[in-house]
This record gives sequence, C-alpha cells and structure tokens, in this order.
Amino acid sequence: YRFLDLAPRQVKLFDVNLRPPYFDRNVLERSCERASIVKLNSDELPVVMRTLRLPAEGDEAQQCETLRKAFKLEWVVLTRGALGTAIQTGKQFVQGEPARFDRADDADSVGAGDSVTAAILVGRLLQRPVQQIADYANQVGAFVASQPGATPAMPDEIVGRIRHVCGNDQ
Repeated sequence: YRFLDLAPRQVKLFDVNLRPPYFDRNVLERSCERASIVKLNSDELPVVMRTLRLPAEGDEAQQCETLRKAFKLEWVVLTRGALGTAIQTGKQFVQGEPARFDRADDADSVGAGDSVTAAILVGRLLQRPVQQIADYANQVGAFVASQPGATPAMPDEIVGRIRHVCGNDQ
C-alpha cells in the first residue's frame, strides 16, 4: 500500500480476485481507495458489494456505478463470461462488441480475465475511446478463453486489432 500511495494516481488498476480467506472488507476498501480502475467479474460483483456494505440494488450497470462513485473511480470494468466486457464510466455503461472464436477441444478460461485486464490497460494508457477498448478487450478475452492455457499465441486477426488500438503498425 505504501508503494501505491507514493505512485501518481494516473492509472492504477485493481483486478479483484476473491480467494477466501485472503480478502475481507479492509483489503477491498484499501485496494479500491488506491485504484483508478477496478476490474471484476459478474460473480465477484455481488460479493464485493456485500463485503463493502454497498447497496446492491438495480442491475449490473447500476451496481458498477455505485461502486465507481463510492471510491471515486474512473472506471469499473465488468467481465461477464460469454456476455463479454462492459465498462462503467459514470457517463455510460459501454458494452464490448460480441466476440466469438471456435473453441479448441481442450480449451479453458485460464488467463481470459488477465488478458482483458491487459487489453484495458493498453487501451486506457493509449487514451483510446472507451467503446474501442471494450471491443478490443472482448476480442482478446474471448480468444484466450477459446484456447488451452493462459497465454496462447494471438492470431493475425487480433494482432491487427492491437495495431489499430495502438494507432500504428508496430
């Protein structure tokens, strides 16, 4: 926490990973207070809301907005499995364009959430439009979930989107 307190606020992403008994209200509060973006999945959202004693009223968009306001976050990123990634900015709940890939026989979802986190960070640091970031995160997360292992080689289709998000051909 001292390191985070000393670092400039710019972009600090807290990727919620609830692993009992290694979290409690204090850990979640202290982590959210230091973040500018919180990323969590749809299973974690109600647990986080309950643990932080925040009202879990309304749909996911409303709950993400409650969380965003409570901690003065720039964004709350919600991963929703096959429904894809959504980003609550305060002005809007941006849903990524659906992405589907042929599923390998031995596919698993290991690494899909982390790949979404990486895509969100790349897009945010490059100051891309939120819709473009959500679309890109969906592509990356869906591809990783369609393959075995956490770090599959990205196909040209996704590499091309990376170049588009970066705004160059590098």
